[in-house]
Amino acid sequence: MPPKKFNLFVIYFTTKQFKMLLNVKYGYIFYSMIFSKMEVFMNKFYKEICKYYEDIFPKNENQINFLNNISDGKDYLDIGCATGLVAKNLKDLGKNLTCIDLEETMVTEAKKKGLKVFKKNMLELDFEEKFDVCYCIGTTIAHLEDRNEICSFILKTMDLLKENGKLVLSWVNFKPFILKNDLFLGALPTLGTKVKFTRNYYRENSKIRFNTVLTTENETFENTQLLVPLLVDDVISFIERLGLKYEIYGNFKKDKFDEENSPSVVFVVSK
Repeated sequence: MPPKKFNLFVIYFTTKQFKMLLNVKYGYIFYSMIFSKMEVFMNKFYKEICKYYEDIFPKNENQINFLNNISDGKDYLDIGCATGLVAKNLKDLGKNLTCIDLEETMVTEAKKKGLKVFKKNMLELDFEEKFDVCYCIGTTIAHLEDRNEICSFILKTMDLLKENGKLVLSWVNFKPFILKNDLFLGALPTLGTKVKFTRNYYRENSKIRFNTVLTTENETFENTQLLVPLLVDDVISFIERLGLKYEIYGNFKKDKFDEENSPSVVFVVSK
């Protein structure tokens, strides 16, 4: 019997769009039914991916060493911590970790590692304490609505840093993808040993549609999200206007960044 397949689509609404949809086009009851169904699908996807997350994205020694050595300070904020694997490794090296993630399943899993974790949107950075390092890795930043939200996020994180603090951002280098004059922009390497996790990019107006497929022994789960095709020049322009210093690498081994060939971007901003 072929595995069951679930198609999951993430829909983003601004407040204005939400009110229009809620009050004018559909009405409250009908919209609530749609949202509840979507929410059930999304919860199922994240519950499944959470089971295999650390098989799909195992410990990366270069990543851990980079983050551990970026500062002599102890207080770190992990923004989008997922299952808490990175944070737990940094904690074991003597860092004090505060973590946030939007997905309840991920928050629950990260708490099992003895971490201090909050269920928060990455724009809800309302902490009173200051941090030596804030990091947002794994292309999490590209899930924001647009470049304005990304700039707002950077400003919020810079406010949370102590003097001489560091903000570490990492995301997929989108430049090679958006140079393609096609709807299908390409794929990232398939991941996983216990399961199969495939990732494809498609052009969708000014954004990139990121399609992921998780295939387990019995089922297949498909999830689609819209990403901002964030480029290095976008961030450099904003950071330079703030008068801040920055460093750019092509990976966590600190290889030189090559806009056309580096698979990823590691961007470090100093306060």
